[in-house]
Amino acid sequence: MGLTPKQKADYEMFFKKADADNSGSLTIHELRNMLNKTLKLKVSDQDVIKMFQGVDKDGDQKVSLEEFLTEMAKIPEQDLQRSDFERAFEAIDTDGSRTLDSKEIQKVFESCGHKVNETQVKQIIQKLDKDGDGKINIDEFLKMFGH
Repeated sequence: MGLTPKQKADYEMFFKKADADNSGSLTIHELRNMLNKTLKLKVSDQDVIKMFQGVDKDGDQKVSLEEFLTEMAKIPEQDLQRSDFERAFEAIDTDGSRTLDSKEIQKVFESCGHKVNETQVKQIIQKLDKDGDGKINIDEFLKMFGH
């Protein structure tokens, strides 16, 4: 199954966020951080290693964007349900306000190893904030992922 242009763009954006050292590839450490810290999934080190080895087709101990996109294209669309994104939103919404504020957005980037300043966070919020309240609500968050 191939990816739609929107899915490909979303996965590329996600990959770039997870690529903490901006090397153009993911290390096992970056993959672990993406799964455990960013997505708040409880994945054992053993499972991360198995997953990494399955995606790292050329065995160079790095997952390239191409390898990542190839694996993402194999995921049946129903596996990425709206409820999965809702759970991710709830995990990021640490204060339980049902919106993501600048501090929560900044925390997500930092958990991926990206330093962002207040201006950058405001720009991100402005792009996603359709109702103009200065925060990201669940609907705005879901639209970012095509849901």
